[in-house]
Amino acid sequence: MYSFTSDRLYLEKAMALADTITRMQDPETGMIPTHWTSKTAIEDGGDLWINCLISTAAMMLEIAEATENN
Repeated sequence: MYSFTSDRLYLEKAMALADTITRMQDPETGMIPTHWTSKTAIEDGGDLWINCLISTAAMMLEIAEATENN
């Protein structure tokens, strides 16, 4: 929304979301938990929804680009 409106509120919301994601990210493996995986699946490195991780990573890159420009 920020890229369409340039409304700073949308950028602030995106940055808050990105901060939450990085706090949840496993510091050793870099894995980002998704809604559909259990804690044990993440700990075991099993049953991950790779499409959720790819989507999250792509959005994190967009947020990084938006924050670098502001």
